[in-house]
Amino acid sequence: MIVNSNIHLTTDTRIHCYVYGTDAPPILAIDGPDGSVNVSVFINEPAAVHADVTHALLAAVREYANAMEIYTAAHHP
Repeated sequence: MIVNSNIHLTTDTRIHCYVYGTDAPPILAIDGPDGSVNVSVFINEPAAVHADVTHALLAAVREYANAMEIYTAAHHP
C-alpha cells in the first residue's frame, strides 16, 4: 500500500508509542490538531520485517534530529 501524506508538527503535536507486550506489535502515533498518523507493522509479518522497519525508522529519526540541529543552529542562533 502507498500513502502520500504530510503532517506538520507543532507544539500541540503529541507523539506516543503504544506498547502491547507480546500480544501485538507496538504502534507509533503522531496526533496533531488537524490529523493523526499511526505507524505499525502488520502482526502477521515475519520478525525480520519488524526488525528492519524498526531500524529504518530509528535511522530516519536520528538523521532528522541531526539535520534539525544544523538547521536550528544556522537559522535560530
